[in-house]
This record gives sequence, C-alpha cells and structure tokens, in this order.
Amino acid sequence: MASEVTSSNIFSENTKITDLHPEIIFTHILPRIDHSSLGSLALASKQVHALCNHESIWTSICNSKWQSTKHLFLQNAISSFPGGHRSFFYDSYPILEFGNKCSWYNGHDTTLLQRPELLISAVDIQYKNKNIYSKVDVINTSTKSFASSSFKVEALNLKEFVRLPVKCEEEEDIHLSALKENLKLSWISIDPTQKRAANISSQLPVTVRPHWIDGDIEVKYVIVMPGDSSAGMSSELVEIRIIVMLEWGEEKTHLKLRNVSLQVHDMEGICLQGGESLRILQKAIQCGTRKKARRDEVIDRYKSFVIKKGERREGRQEGQHKIVALLLAIFLVALIVHLYQCF
Repeated sequence: MASEVTSSNIFSENTKITDLHPEIIFTHILPRIDHSSLGSLALASKQVHALCNHESIWTSICNSKWQSTKHLFLQNAISSFPGGHRSFFYDSYPILEFGNKCSWYNGHDTTLLQRPELLISAVDIQYKNKNIYSKVDVINTSTKSFASSSFKVEALNLKEFVRLPVKCEEEEDIHLSALKENLKLSWISIDPTQKRAANISSQLPVTVRPHWIDGDIEVKYVIVMPGDSSAGMSSELVEIRIIVMLEWGEEKTHLKLRNVSLQVHDMEGICLQGGESLRILQKAIQCGTRKKARRDEVIDRYKSFVIKKGERREGRQEGQHKIVALLLAIFLVALIVHLYQCF
C-alpha cells in the first residue's frame, strides 16, 4: 500500500529552500509569494535566482497587479523588454519622483532619444483594491498632426458603462472621502522603441471635488516634474494630469465613469502639444526615479506646485498692473502738457 504523503514527509525544521527540488520551488512556492519576497528569495542560490527570474513568474505577477497586461498587444510589447515582465514590473510599480533640483542632464542625454512611432498607455482603475476598468490605448505619434495638436489621451470609450459601488451620502464629504481613499488609478506609459515604461499616475487622487458646472465628481491624479529643456522650459515645472469624471446614476444609487483622460500642462495651465508632451513623457520614463512614495509626499508635492503657480500668476498680474499704471501716468502727463500748450 502506498504511504500517505504529508508535509512532514518533505519538510523538517532544518529544511532549506535550496534543499527542495526545483520543480517544487517553481510550481508550489514561487507563485504564492509577492515581488518583494522574490527578490529576497533569489539570493538563496544561483539556481533559485534563475527560478525567481523566470518569465512566467513575473508575467503572473504583472497580470495580478494590472489587468491591462493580459492584453495580447501589450504582452508582445513587454516581451521585447531586455528583462521581459520583470523589467516592466520594476519600471512600472513604484511612483515616479523628481527632486527639486532635478536636471535632465544628470547622466541622461535625452536629446538623443529616438522618437517612438507608437505611445502605449496601459490604464487600470481599482476601487477598494478590486479592478473596475482596464484599457490599453495606442497612439500613432508619426502623423503630421500629432506634434502640433493639443495632446490628450482618452482612455474610456463613450459606449462603455463602468459602475462604481458608491452611494450618494447626505453629507457630501463622506462619499468624496471614500473616493479619495479607495479609487486607485495606474497609468503606465510604454515607449516600445526604448523598451522602457513608467507609471505616470500619482495612483491615489490628489483632489476629489464636485464639478462646479453640473455637480458631477472630478478626480485628479498628478505627477509634477521638470519641463522640456529642449523647448526652453528647463526652469519650468509641468504636471502630468489625469482626470477621471464620475457622474451619478439614477436616484444617485451609484457612480459611473464618464471620462478618463491624460494631458500635460505647463505652469500657465496651458495644455502642451503632442511633440512637447511626448518628449516630457519619454524623459519621465528614462529619467524618473522609481520610489515607493507615501501618499502625503505626493500630495505635498502637488500643493507646492499649486502654490508656485499661484505666485507666478500673482507676479504676472502685478507686472501687468505696473505697466497699466505707467501707461496711465504717461497718458496723464501727455494730456496735461497738451492742455498747457492749448491755454
């Protein structure tokens, strides 16, 4: 009679990961641990390191993190990365960060970046850690109109109906707070030419507020970064802005997605054109520091940007007022001189 196989037959108190058969490690252990544990486990031995870097393991990790990575077109693009899905994950998982004195010339000659013919966006939206929407969008950047037209990526088909399990509360702050804490958005921008990617979303909202026109809810995700030095914007900051518009369903029993879009804005609030926006996205992908940032750090960085925009606007208005005052003074002096000559 065959003896019963139990965990005690295989493992003992002194069992090491390197004592196990590679097939057991690959089939029964690696699929059950997260990416950070994989990194630690890979140090056990060369054999375990090779197993931890296996493409199928990282494909599974990416698919569980982002539903959009199951899209065949995106899978083909990721497979061309030097490290496949593993490289893609470590490019895309952390939040991008740019220091206050960030320069594009810190070891990165971005003027030599080849312009990609395609810009791929992988969008995933979660509410309370459950996926509610995924989309892969591809833009042809080689068209004549792309470089000179306002840049905007729409990630929601108007015919698509996406419902959020959020009820309208009597106190508005309750459902707004629920959205701010639970509505996560990942927007991964992929440069298939350079075979790199970056998550250009703050991932959690920086602001959630009712729209002043129709009462629908505007959710904003922002990454702040230096501008395009080749366009004379080296001292400027720009924001990669993702707007999610939500509208109430019948009797306000639920919310639904109405619009999901991405644009790049300068400090004047002007939407940049396709050519400028593409260069900024390329540089974000190549030069941005990947960091597991805290929520308050992201929001503080955005608030600082808003303050700088306000100071800039006030300074410009003050300068305009001085010019108007000077012109008025010149006019009055000219008028007095003219009247004096007449009399």
